[in-house]
Amino acid sequence: MFNNASGDYSIVTGGNFNTAGGKYSVYVGDAFIEPGDCTGDNTICPMNSNTSQTLNFTENDLGHFNTSVASSNPLRGFASWGGPSVESLPSSLEYYPVNLSDVMVSDTISEDDWDRNIEPLIEAAVARGHHVILRFVLDTPSKGSGVPSFLTTKEDGVTMTTYTAYGGGKPPDYNNVKLLNALQEFITKFGEKYDGDKRIGFIQVGLLGFWGEWHTYHANGDDSSNNWIPETTKDSVASWFDAAFSKTQIQLRVPSWGTDQSISNFGFYDDSFANMTLGGTAAGGFFWPKMIECVNDDFVLLLLCFFFIPIHLNDDRVLFYFCLSANDTEFWKNEAMGGELFPNHQSKIFDPNSTAPHEDFLLCVNTTHTTYLVDAVAFASTGGYTGETLAIAKAASNRLGYLFQVTKVVAVLKGSKLIEKLTVYVTQRGVAPFYYPLSLVVACSSCSNTFNHQGLEKELINEGDVAVVQFDNVNCMYQASIKLFSNHTLENQEIRFAQGDGTVAVWIPQ
Repeated sequence: MFNNASGDYSIVTGGNFNTAGGKYSVYVGDAFIEPGDCTGDNTICPMNSNTSQTLNFTENDLGHFNTSVASSNPLRGFASWGGPSVESLPSSLEYYPVNLSDVMVSDTISEDDWDRNIEPLIEAAVARGHHVILRFVLDTPSKGSGVPSFLTTKEDGVTMTTYTAYGGGKPPDYNNVKLLNALQEFITKFGEKYDGDKRIGFIQVGLLGFWGEWHTYHANGDDSSNNWIPETTKDSVASWFDAAFSKTQIQLRVPSWGTDQSISNFGFYDDSFANMTLGGTAAGGFFWPKMIECVNDDFVLLLLCFFFIPIHLNDDRVLFYFCLSANDTEFWKNEAMGGELFPNHQSKIFDPNSTAPHEDFLLCVNTTHTTYLVDAVAFASTGGYTGETLAIAKAASNRLGYLFQVTKVVAVLKGSKLIEKLTVYVTQRGVAPFYYPLSLVVACSSCSNTFNHQGLEKELINEGDVAVVQFDNVNCMYQASIKLFSNHTLENQEIRFAQGDGTVAVWIPQ
């Protein structure tokens, strides 16, 4: 003990005081003075004590559930088509369909090819604080061909078919060896360049069929067009993507890729979301009925489809296209579900006065565990949604993807001020996981101590899941902040908790 003008000071080291290499703490009575870096030598650090107590923090202390503060969280919610013209809704994603011919100008791909048309759009999105969703296409009806010209201009080039449906177009011969070789080269180089690139949120496999949707049905009103894409081509493209990407989320248009069911590292994107997703109110099921378990007996299958799934039985888009086991309805636990809100519904589905037919939006989301949806109207130059429609659209967007809430924290104190241990309870309040590595981080406000619990994304899958994470030897004075971190977020992004003001901290009463 010693005295100065302001009072009694005690220097505590837990042993002999050593100014050359020891650690020390300075207290004025019970008040801690100027905490410093607790990890270095000769710094002001918490005083040891043999007494302990436990404090419980609940939602009243940590913040009640509030989705709006997490509405700008990365990698979820509504996405704009290209860069947004307006931002009436919070968003973190931009969708870009790109012609393969914009990148591939010869039978191989160089850095200049990526720099010419891909890097500028990615960097522009990043500057806006957004991830990109990419899909490459060969055939966009009414928009011209995306087939690289070097494949078609030579005498023995890839043949093209003409159709008039949807404004017309010219798809390639999807069985042509030169085309397949080019696709394999592109997919391989695509993976080498961008797999794990944190600027990309999701990659839609695309390439095959109208709009890259893996179908060619209703071309010229002739059902024979349904066979334009061979099953072997679907298998090949899927397997090449599967081999090229192991980090970035990749998605298929339909729950079928041909005959090879061994490929399982895919999520899905539904471009007719809330119109043909579940199979019912709007236009007959497309996406989800194909995920339902099927039986081999054709007669029993027919009866099941007729009585339990209200669809058009002569529509090969539905169920008969291909059936997967019931286990495939669990794909969302590891691979993301996304897509596009059906374009004709975008301006009406959230309007409380509209009577336009569509499937129940929230039912579709809850059933398929959707993480993101492209909604061009929400970000269009016409101004997006307004009034009550805007409020409903915001709630709809906030229902997509993950939402995490810290619902309880137990702090074990050493003495009356030092937080020695923290047990944090994190609850999944969303419909889908976070699909990239995610950590729970505790940081001391009194010093530079930080603690990182990795693998949180694997613990919070189903809505209602609770991850219980204990941090020992925290040694924070007065306050500890609790945060979420992923190395797949951009520099200007943060993952906020869906509670209070989006941040969580534990304060020790003084």
